[in-house]
Amino acid sequence: MNDPVEIAKHTRDLAEAVGTARPLIETVAGDAFALAGQVERNNDDIGMLRQQAERVRTYDDVAPATILQSAMIDADTIDGRLRRTGGQVDEIRGDLNRAGKHLVEGAKIHAKLVDELGGPTPQTEQFGKRLQDLSGAVEAAHNSLNAADRRIGDARASVHTLITTDLQANRAGTEAKIESAHAATRDGARGLGTELKNVTQRLDGVKPQLQDAAAESQSLAQAAHAALNPTPKSQQVASGSASESHTRAHRPENPTRERDR
Repeated sequence: MNDPVEIAKHTRDLAEAVGTARPLIETVAGDAFALAGQVERNNDDIGMLRQQAERVRTYDDVAPATILQSAMIDADTIDGRLRRTGGQVDEIRGDLNRAGKHLVEGAKIHAKLVDELGGPTPQTEQFGKRLQDLSGAVEAAHNSLNAADRRIGDARASVHTLITTDLQANRAGTEAKIESAHAATRDGARGLGTELKNVTQRLDGVKPQLQDAAAESQSLAQAAHAALNPTPKSQQVASGSASESHTRAHRPENPTRERDR
């Protein structure tokens, strides 16, 4: 207990864990926000399905099967975008997983530090609370990413239904199929965008705690290092020492007058 070497090691490891988690969390927040914007911009593709349904209803001179084939092509394009979006969500999840692991490691190191100190201090208690807040935000972001996966799955299932449907001459039935696929895909994309924004909101909400935790962990590490490597007595200058007396002795009594000479 109270081993300066162990305390220095724990604080150094703690600073490294938090320092590694911080840029990952910030990256996830930014990437999720950017992807949400991309999803919104892709809504025009989904809107094409609604236009195809309107064509079935209004273009009496065009066979429903012909328009349905065109809608299938649009649906296939939408499915490709959703598939790529799912891959981007997985990449974001990978960074979030790494951040979470570093925070878990940080919590373990924090517990060892408290034990080595012989119990919690106001500073370690505050730091532990920050770690809990950060871990809670990461978990909430994970839940939103999982919900985003479900939204993507629902939307892809809707377009797959349209892609694999049988061609038919029935105009009302064709319009209903296309319109159903459009509505379900539109709702899925909207939900996807919402969940991605939730990721950013969760992580941005703990940005002050993240910044403070990084600063405090560095402060703890520096204090422990200073305690482990105190300034040698030979390099210390006490008040009234010979060095200070020498400085006073060579300091001009009137600096202005000295400059005017």
